[in-house]
Amino acid sequence: MESPDLSLPPTCPQLGAFENYNMDDAAFALNTLVDLPPSSLLELTTLLNSEWITSPDVPPLVRLPDRYNFKGKPLRAVLDTHVHLDGDITPRDDNPDVEGDLRWFPSALIVVTDVNWATRGLLFVYLDDRDDEGEGLVPESRSLEKFFFRAQDASAFLGSVS
Repeated sequence: MESPDLSLPPTCPQLGAFENYNMDDAAFALNTLVDLPPSSLLELTTLLNSEWITSPDVPPLVRLPDRYNFKGKPLRAVLDTHVHLDGDITPRDDNPDVEGDLRWFPSALIVVTDVNWATRGLLFVYLDDRDDEGEGLVPESRSLEKFFFRAQDASAFLGSVS
Protein backbone atom coordinates (compact mmCIF):
# COMPACT_ATOMS: atom_id res chain seq x y z
CA MET A 1 0.00 0.00 0.00
CA GLU A 2 1.34 3.42 -0.97
CA SER A 3 1.71 5.96 1.83
CA PRO A 4 -0.56 9.00 1.55
CA ASP A 5 0.90 12.42 0.71
CA LEU A 6 1.02 14.23 4.06
CA SER A 7 2.54 17.47 2.80
CA LEU A 8 0.94 20.76 3.81
CA PRO A 9 1.33 24.38 2.77
CA PRO A 10 3.35 26.53 5.21
CA THR A 11 0.22 28.33 6.44
CA CYS A 12 -3.54 28.54 5.94
CA PRO A 13 -4.87 31.92 7.11
CA GLN A 14 -8.51 30.90 6.53
CA LEU A 15 -8.28 28.55 9.53
CA GLY A 16 -7.46 31.40 11.90
CA ALA A 17 -10.33 33.76 11.11
CA PHE A 18 -12.74 32.62 13.83
CA GLU A 19 -11.63 34.35 17.03
CA ASN A 20 -15.00 36.05 17.65
CA TYR A 21 -17.02 32.85 17.58
CA ASN A 22 -18.36 30.52 20.26
CA MET A 23 -16.84 27.04 20.15
CA ASP A 24 -18.60 25.49 23.17
CA ASP A 25 -20.29 22.85 21.01
CA ALA A 26 -17.55 22.57 18.38
CA ALA A 27 -15.99 19.22 17.55
CA PHE A 28 -12.79 18.06 15.92
CA ALA A 29 -13.42 16.78 12.40
CA LEU A 30 -12.26 13.20 11.86
CA ASN A 31 -11.18 12.51 8.28
CA THR A 32 -9.50 9.53 6.67
CA LEU A 33 -6.99 9.14 3.86
CA VAL A 34 -7.62 5.39 3.81
CA ASP A 35 -10.77 3.36 3.32
CA LEU A 36 -12.06 2.26 6.72
CA PRO A 37 -15.10 0.03 7.15
CA PRO A 38 -18.03 1.59 9.06
CA SER A 39 -17.36 -0.70 12.03
CA SER A 40 -13.80 0.63 12.35
CA LEU A 41 -14.99 4.25 12.07
CA LEU A 42 -17.59 3.62 14.77
CA GLU A 43 -14.98 1.98 17.00
CA LEU A 44 -12.62 4.91 16.49
CA THR A 45 -15.16 7.70 17.10
CA THR A 46 -16.45 5.86 20.17
CA LEU A 47 -12.90 5.55 21.52
CA LEU A 48 -12.07 9.19 20.80
CA ASN A 49 -15.20 10.35 22.63
CA SER A 50 -15.27 7.71 25.37
CA GLU A 51 -13.95 9.79 28.25
CA TRP A 52 -15.38 13.07 26.99
CA ILE A 53 -19.07 12.23 26.76
CA THR A 54 -20.17 11.85 30.36
CA SER A 55 -23.90 12.45 29.83
CA PRO A 56 -26.36 12.60 26.92
CA ASP A 57 -26.30 16.41 26.82
CA VAL A 58 -22.52 16.63 26.30
CA PRO A 59 -21.76 17.10 22.60
CA PRO A 60 -19.11 14.82 21.07
CA LEU A 61 -15.54 16.04 20.98
CA VAL A 62 -14.87 14.27 17.66
CA ARG A 63 -17.32 13.80 14.77
CA LEU A 64 -17.28 12.76 11.14
CA PRO A 65 -18.07 15.62 8.76
CA ASP A 66 -20.40 14.91 5.83
CA ARG A 67 -17.36 14.34 3.65
CA TYR A 68 -14.66 12.50 5.57
CA ASN A 69 -13.27 9.82 3.21
CA PHE A 70 -10.34 11.11 1.17
CA LYS A 71 -8.91 7.75 0.15
CA GLY A 72 -6.21 8.22 -2.47
CA LYS A 73 -6.13 12.00 -1.99
CA PRO A 74 -3.34 14.07 -0.41
CA LEU A 75 -3.67 15.64 3.03
CA ARG A 76 -4.02 19.00 1.28
CA ALA A 77 -7.45 17.87 -0.04
CA VAL A 78 -8.63 17.32 3.54
CA LEU A 79 -7.35 20.77 4.51
CA ASP A 80 -9.07 22.43 1.54
CA THR A 81 -12.39 20.85 2.55
CA HIS A 82 -11.90 21.63 6.25
CA VAL A 83 -11.61 25.34 5.48
CA HIS A 84 -15.26 25.34 4.37
CA LEU A 85 -16.78 23.17 7.12
CA ASP A 86 -18.31 26.02 9.08
CA GLY A 87 -19.81 27.82 6.11
CA ASP A 88 -23.18 27.68 7.85
CA ILE A 89 -22.24 29.42 11.09
CA THR A 90 -25.21 29.94 13.40
CA PRO A 91 -25.34 33.72 13.91
CA ARG A 92 -25.88 35.16 17.38
CA ASP A 93 -27.17 38.52 18.51
CA ASP A 94 -27.27 37.90 22.28
CA ASN A 95 -23.61 38.79 22.86
CA PRO A 96 -21.81 41.63 21.04
CA ASP A 97 -18.46 39.83 21.43
CA VAL A 98 -19.66 36.64 19.72
CA GLU A 99 -20.58 36.61 16.03
CA GLY A 100 -21.89 33.06 15.93
CA ASP A 101 -21.64 29.43 17.02
CA LEU A 102 -19.22 27.05 15.33
CA ARG A 103 -19.89 23.34 14.90
CA TRP A 104 -16.25 22.48 14.12
CA PHE A 105 -12.93 23.58 15.56
CA PRO A 106 -11.61 25.64 12.65
CA SER A 107 -7.88 25.49 13.35
CA ALA A 108 -7.41 21.76 14.01
CA LEU A 109 -8.46 18.39 12.60
CA ILE A 110 -7.73 14.67 12.96
CA VAL A 111 -6.78 12.40 10.07
CA VAL A 112 -6.56 8.61 9.84
CA THR A 113 -3.55 7.81 7.63
CA ASP A 114 -3.37 4.04 8.10
CA VAL A 115 -6.00 1.30 8.44
CA ASN A 116 -4.01 0.14 11.47
CA TRP A 117 -4.76 3.36 13.34
CA ALA A 118 -4.78 1.57 16.71
CA THR A 119 -1.06 0.85 16.39
CA ARG A 120 0.05 3.53 13.91
CA GLY A 121 -1.76 6.45 15.53
CA LEU A 122 -3.73 9.37 14.17
CA LEU A 123 -2.49 12.59 12.61
CA PHE A 124 -3.33 15.88 14.33
CA VAL A 125 -3.14 18.90 12.01
CA TYR A 126 -3.36 22.37 13.50
CA LEU A 127 -2.67 26.02 12.87
CA ASP A 128 -0.11 27.21 15.42
CA ASP A 129 -1.47 30.43 16.89
CA ARG A 130 1.32 31.35 19.31
CA ASP A 131 4.94 32.33 18.85
CA ASP A 132 7.78 30.99 21.02
CA GLU A 133 7.00 33.58 23.71
CA GLY A 134 3.31 32.64 23.84
CA GLU A 135 2.12 35.73 22.01
CA GLY A 136 -0.75 35.52 19.54
CA LEU A 137 0.08 35.61 15.85
CA VAL A 138 -1.86 37.15 13.00
CA PRO A 139 -3.44 34.44 10.79
CA GLU A 140 -1.12 35.11 7.85
CA SER A 141 1.98 34.24 9.89
CA ARG A 142 0.65 31.15 11.68
CA SER A 143 2.29 27.94 10.57
CA LEU A 144 0.51 24.68 9.86
CA GLU A 145 1.87 21.89 12.02
CA LYS A 146 1.15 18.17 12.37
CA PHE A 147 2.08 15.24 14.56
CA PHE A 148 0.90 11.72 15.32
CA PHE A 149 -0.79 10.73 18.56
CA ARG A 150 -2.21 7.51 19.98
CA ALA A 151 -5.99 7.14 19.81
CA GLN A 152 -6.15 5.98 23.42
CA ASP A 153 -4.56 9.29 24.51
CA ALA A 154 -7.13 11.38 22.65
CA SER A 155 -9.49 12.36 25.48
CA ALA A 156 -6.84 13.97 27.66
CA PHE A 157 -4.98 15.46 24.72
CA LEU A 158 -7.97 16.82 22.76
CA GLY A 159 -9.72 18.03 25.89
CA SER A 160 -6.72 20.21 26.70
CA VAL A 161 -6.57 21.58 23.14
CA SER A 162 -10.28 22.42 22.82
